Amino acid sequence: MENNVIKPNKVSFKEKLKRNLNPYTITIFILLTVYCIYQFLLLGWGFMKSLHDPEDYLLRGTVSNWPDKFSLTNYIKAFSTIHVTLDRHLGGYTIYLGEMLFNSLFYAIGCSVVGTMTSCFMAYVVNKHNFKFNKVINFIFWFSYMVPIMGSMGSTIQIVETLNLRNTWIGLFIMKMTFTGGNSFLLFGAAFRGLDDGYKEAATIDGAGNFQVMFQIMLPLVKALTFTFIMIGFIGWWNDYYTPMIYLQKNPTAALGLYKFNSNQSQGTNFLTYKLAGFMILMIPTFIIFMIFKNKFMYNVSEGGMKG
Repeated sequence: MENNVIKPNKVSFKEKLKRNLNPYTITIFILLTVYCIYQFLLLGWGFMKSLHDPEDYLLRGTVSNWPDKFSLTNYIKAFSTIHVTLDRHLGGYTIYLGEMLFNSLFYAIGCSVVGTMTSCFMAYVVNKHNFKFNKVINFIFWFSYMVPIMGSMGSTIQIVETLNLRNTWIGLFIMKMTFTGGNSFLLFGAAFRGLDDGYKEAATIDGAGNFQVMFQIMLPLVKALTFTFIMIGFIGWWNDYYTPMIYLQKNPTAALGLYKFNSNQSQGTNFLTYKLAGFMILMIPTFIIFMIFKNKFMYNVSEGGMKG
């Protein structure tokens, strides 16, 4: 019996290349290639200098020379050299890189989880429950999305100071319970709109309440997208120094500590190798997370969080 199944024609790589090759794609490819090479060169230079023996660098080190002697001393010394001394009204004691890395871990996990789940909950309520307040929530989102952060920072600082929440973890996490900080609210909304209301109706008929429908049925269906935003949020908050500099001065993160240590001009170039080692240490967790989950990130976002 003959097989009458029509097999699709496979398009070769050369045919795809000819089809997509045009001045626009060539220009974009060249620009992205140059940008990637530039970033990798900077990263490679920083890694090379972080392995430069401190004494050798002080004697003959320049911006471009290759180290005659490689050493891990900078990575060891970074934990005892990179520090932040708090102001007297904050305690006046010194915090070193090890404690700052712990603060960064707690800060990044807390902010990413709180911010992501807040956006997820708000997107579910707005897109799966029809009530008049939905328009108000959408207006708040777009208004906050378009207003520059400097326009509301003064009032935010005043409120935090009045409530005695500044320099406290609980105060910081309360501030992150917002759905207006990025695109996650929009993407969660698109994911929930794509879900069939039959899931909700079937569960309601079986006697499930609103919270059961939300936590046991709807949220598991977008768990891939939730995981993706938590991981992306972790990377962003791990590298954030601006927010802790204003609202969490008593518990500086590693990003803030390196920013302050690098900005201290009185240290000169003697600590350059220690600083670069500190930056490499700060980069390790985000690099590992990206390398492990890079395919999942791109797949989940492109699929709207419905698969994976």
